[in-house]
Amino acid sequence: MTSREGDRLRHWVADACADEQCGLAGFAAGLIPDLDAVVYGMTPTGPPDPPRAASTT
Repeated sequence: MTSREGDRLRHWVADACADEQCGLAGFAAGLIPDLDAVVYGMTPTGPPDPPRAASTT
């Protein structure tokens, strides 16, 4: 998962948890308690924010 596709996250978590050899099973399992929040955070709600100017301070 390299893009903000929250709708695909639940499937990815299930696959990662099922494949204990992938090395991500523990990470994926750790997402489960807050999965709704993670999915929400990964789901774009509109156009991307414009780039911000670098701070000069």
